Amino acid sequence: MDTKRAISIIGTGDFGCALAKRLIQNGYKVTIGSRSPLNRNLQKRDEILKDAHLVSVRDCIIASNMVIVAIPYKYADSLKIHEDFLQGKFLVDVSNPSKRSKEKSNAEKLADLLPKSIVIKCFNTVSAYSMGDDTSNEHRQVYVASDDLSALEAVAQMSRDIGFAVHNAGRLHMARDLESEPLYLFRGWGWPTSFTIGLFLMELLYLFVVMYIAVDRYDISQIPTYVLYKATGAVSVNLLAFCYLPGVLAAFAQIYYGSKHTRFQPWLDSWLQGRKQLGIYSLLFGFMHMITVMSCMNGSYFDYLFKQQYVIVEVNGTEDTKIPVDTKMNLHGEGCIATGLIALCSMGIIGLTSVPAIGALMNWREWRFIQSQFGFVCFLLTVGHCMVHGVARWMIQRDLLLRNSFMSLILPWLTLFLKIIYFVPCVHMYVWKIRGGYERGVKYDLEKGDAESYTNKALDEHETSFGGNDAKL
Repeated sequence: MDTKRAISIIGTGDFGCALAKRLIQNGYKVTIGSRSPLNRNLQKRDEILKDAHLVSVRDCIIASNMVIVAIPYKYADSLKIHEDFLQGKFLVDVSNPSKRSKEKSNAEKLADLLPKSIVIKCFNTVSAYSMGDDTSNEHRQVYVASDDLSALEAVAQMSRDIGFAVHNAGRLHMARDLESEPLYLFRGWGWPTSFTIGLFLMELLYLFVVMYIAVDRYDISQIPTYVLYKATGAVSVNLLAFCYLPGVLAAFAQIYYGSKHTRFQPWLDSWLQGRKQLGIYSLLFGFMHMITVMSCMNGSYFDYLFKQQYVIVEVNGTEDTKIPVDTKMNLHGEGCIATGLIALCSMGIIGLTSVPAIGALMNWREWRFIQSQFGFVCFLLTVGHCMVHGVARWMIQRDLLLRNSFMSLILPWLTLFLKIIYFVPCVHMYVWKIRGGYERGVKYDLEKGDAESYTNKALDEHETSFGGNDAKL
């Protein structure tokens, strides 16, 4: 048997069998170890597993130089009795802890338990389902960590052979980060989700106060659709503004510090990292806005968007009543629908490029164009849609603080104003000069190869005050 193509797997659980199946499909000779091999029938799980050799744990360890430990870590102590047979072998740990901890990782503990073996951490970020499903595109990358370079490369090559992209995570102590990763629940979505929910609830409260207390001309039965239509539109455009506002603030921060190497303040750093999530929520609320508009698009709700025609009906034989009937939209209504659809489709394109599988098909320039330049055009279209909808009514009504269409645009207008300042040629060019490496107050001598700092006391103070943040401009 070719020892380089022979793999031993301890454990007959879902993950062990899924990994064995993938290895067999790619030409590996697989030996599976079980505490009770006579009571296991792997062929019932999958027909491909008939090519695997099912033996005892001891015989499994002896069969190859690479042993994959696919059992829960709480049973790892059972391997201690086989320590002599594991001497010098590559031991691949695929386990994950049940909760995050600052203590040693499972892989490090396994290395302490079996010091004569060479432990490698791998496959713990891959589920049994995606490991066994050839059509699944999730988690097609694995991270490998080990203190032994030859062992790391051997496991990396095996991972490539079975269809995974491999990332070198470094030494074995990095397994602590690798084991923590699968334990996060929607990592990076915490504060954007809370912020979005809070913004939505505030908008609902504002609309309730305006429509049913301050104005008191709406029917309470309109809450499920009409109020939701107003709230979702306002939240969508404001979330989009929150996506582009931190980038402008970061540019002004670079101008203020005169350097791209000064650390951001923690709140701005967190805001920048949450822009993708805010953008996805903006797209979600945009679709909700479109659905609610479609559900109540008639002259009774939006009389100002339709060419009004009435039918005169005689009531009780003595009184004539005018009843409005739906007709074609006027220019105002057509403009609202057109700008809204274009803006929503643009948001959809940006949302698609945020999907890793699609973004990976684009080069950096293409991706940046969609997310930045095209994204700003989308933002302009969204603001334009809101203005087309509301500006005609603002002209004839003085209570603008009670107009949701006006109040919801205050933050987007502020963002656009700051963007206009940023695009002033002298400002824009200075920012890109800083991003290109220029530092105000620093003179670099090409002949001496050193940098001399002038009047950087203020900059040093800022760096000291933000020293707890790892993100840089």
